[in-house]
Amino acid sequence: MNINNNELAVMIERANAIVSEVEEPIGYPGWWSQQHLFSMVSAISSIFKIDVEEDALMALIGATDSVGMTKYKAATRLLRLFAPGQMAVFTGVMFPEAAKMRARALGTAYIEVCKTVKLGTLEADEIASNRGIRLLKVYFQRQLKKGKS
Repeated sequence: MNINNNELAVMIERANAIVSEVEEPIGYPGWWSQQHLFSMVSAISSIFKIDVEEDALMALIGATDSVGMTKYKAATRLLRLFAPGQMAVFTGVMFPEAAKMRARALGTAYIEVCKTVKLGTLEADEIASNRGIRLLKVYFQRQLKKGKS
């Protein structure tokens, strides 16, 4: 890939600005839908000038659902037992910081994946492949650990 360091630095800065501005969607404190996350990673893709299919982005987002969210998943199971149908309401009330941390971790991890594409380590069409998903999960887990410390 033929990209200079200044151009890459500008892309990273612009993408980081999107991630750093992550707040709760209005009316849904702490609740991030797949569509909100999709909008964020789609904007990051645009900044890096990487064309990724919608299905591929949704697969990436879904791949992070099971990473590092043990307490969240345990609480979610309890809520499903005691308050079926009320998940969005309870999740927003109980886990606003966890939802924000997950969204930011996903955005930052996806920036790292896009950076590897621009540096030629990963091909754009490999983003949603097993290799791309594994890479995203590694970066995502690192970001979650940083967010907890």
